[in-house]
Amino acid sequence: MIRSSRNLLVVLAAFAVVFVAAALGQAAFSLVVPELSARIIGSTDIATYVLLCLEGVFSFAFGFLVPRWLKGPLPIFWLLLPIVAIYLLAIFLQPYAFRCSPLKTYVVSCWVVLSPFVVSAAAIVLGFLCRAWKARLSLQAV
Repeated sequence: MIRSSRNLLVVLAAFAVVFVAAALGQAAFSLVVPELSARIIGSTDIATYVLLCLEGVFSFAFGFLVPRWLKGPLPIFWLLLPIVAIYLLAIFLQPYAFRCSPLKTYVVSCWVVLSPFVVSAAAIVLGFLCRAWKARLSLQAV
């Protein structure tokens, strides 16, 4: 029980850092180049795309660095738990916006709504796999 609560606190704290850092990066981008950040591409502004890129980079670092502080088996479960929980809450609290299927119709706003979850999950898994690959290479070098 203590291990689970410790893992949950570590992951939630790191998850909060990822989103706060990405939001601060987006705000800094908007302050430095306001004319560029306000331009619309597709159905959203460039600042939103900057936020998604920063979120991907920080989520990759999250997946790469945080497993060293997690105890027990299946650290990938703990890494993806906040994203799955927030996505399920979003589906139940705002069902129309999050149940859009971008595969059926070409709706740019649907991709923008779903992309924070997909970008975060993919970057975390990629960071976790890179960490495992690095550990495997260091074991082979010995």
